[in-house]
Amino acid sequence: MRIGYVRRVKSRVLALSVLVACTPSSVSDAEKKGNVSWLAQNGSGEAVAALGRLADEDKSAQKALDSIAQNLAQTYATTG
Repeated sequence: MRIGYVRRVKSRVLALSVLVACTPSSVSDAEKKGNVSWLAQNGSGEAVAALGRLADEDKSAQKALDSIAQNLAQTYATTG
C-alpha cells in the first residue's frame, strides 16, 4: 500500500514539473515557443509586438491581435 502512494506522489510531482517547464518565463521565451495565449494574456507592449511578429505566419496570433485591438477600441470609446 505504501508503494502505491509513493508512485502516485512521484507521478504528480513529475507532471507538475513538466507543466512548469512548459510555461514561458518571458516574452521572448513565449515568442520562441509560439505561445500566443501567454502573450495575449501578458498584454505588455513587448508581448503585443511579439504577437505582431508571430501574426505574419500564425492565424491564432492574428486573431489575438484583433481581439486586443477591439478591446482597446471599446475601452477608449466608453472612457473617451
